[in-house]
Amino acid sequence: METLAHLGLIARYGADWFRSAGTAGQPGSALYTVHVPGREVRVVEAPFGIPLGRLLPLAALPADRCGLAETARVLRYLALQSAGQCGPCRNGLPRIAAAVRTLAEPGPQSTLRDDVARWSGLAEGRGTCHHPDGTARLVRGALTTFAAQLDAHAHGLCTATDATPVLPVPQDRS
Repeated sequence: METLAHLGLIARYGADWFRSAGTAGQPGSALYTVHVPGREVRVVEAPFGIPLGRLLPLAALPADRCGLAETARVLRYLALQSAGQCGPCRNGLPRIAAAVRTLAEPGPQSTLRDDVARWSGLAEGRGTCHHPDGTARLVRGALTTFAAQLDAHAHGLCTATDATPVLPVPQDRS
């Protein structure tokens, strides 16, 4: 629906108008679901490339939660939501989601962290649509953002004290 809405606006205002938002490599805007615990979930439109700090208030994920576990939940959902029509969606995203779930559990990681980084790079740009691209960017961002948690998990520790899910990811019914 977002694409159809953009097409109507581009037809009315032109391509230059559309390209005035976003970045040179990814022009335009997108709809983002913003969820802050204790507040109402909102959907906002913002340009591509907006810094996350401008989109979310500080401490969007409570400090007592595991960012890796939250990322694993989102990745599982994204893998299940794919059309399964191309290699990245049929094989890559489920494999990445399962690997990140393993990384979210404290314990030995072997080469899994490097594998996930490599697999996300292989998935990007190879899908029939851009679903794998966005998922791969999420994975790379999580590997960077939660690097300290990954290190702790590799040593058998997790800094989270509350395992209650935070992000509003629909429950899997399969």
